[in-house]
Amino acid sequence: EGLEVPKVEFNLDDDKELNLAGQTKFRGVVGKLNHLGSHSRPDLCFDTKSLSTKFGKAKKTDLTSAVKKLQKLKSQSIS
Repeated sequence: EGLEVPKVEFNLDDDKELNLAGQTKFRGVVGKLNHLGSHSRPDLCFDTKSLSTKFGKAKKTDLTSAVKKLQKLKSQSIS
């Protein structure tokens, strides 16, 4: 409910860099992971750091990976 997970619907090859809108979405997802990692889930810090190195040159596979991590966290959340 409280954690919004964006949908990944791009018509790009996995090896191509995301467009500006995709890069913005990627930064938003990584920001959510960073917030969770720094406040309640320190186990996310390494993955978040790894994803954050791809700012500006993220690919569809990077965005998909970040969204999957966010979906996994949402499914594990306590109601």
